[in-house]
Amino acid sequence: MGCASSHTITSTTSSIDKSIRQDQNKRSVKLLLLGTGESGKSTFLRQMKAMHTDGFRQLERLKFGEVLKHNALDTIKTLAQLVKSENEVIPKKNDDGVICC
Repeated sequence: MGCASSHTITSTTSSIDKSIRQDQNKRSVKLLLLGTGESGKSTFLRQMKAMHTDGFRQLERLKFGEVLKHNALDTIKTLAQLVKSENEVIPKKNDDGVICC
């Protein structure tokens, strides 16, 4: 068996230590999200990504914007249909801030 110089051992140890520190900084966590459809699994994942990474790329923001617009319009249409079908009057405030029909 041959002998290794102390410089080689120190250099190798240093590079291993550096590699371990880098790996610790790149920790990845795997998480299994269970739940029924429409229970918010994807929303939760997007929120975690936004909070703990660099956020969303431009293309992702554009896609989410379109989804938000579509959802808002669908909700407005549903509310309008409900009011129309129920013949209910939406309460309004007069100039004094008093709710009237």
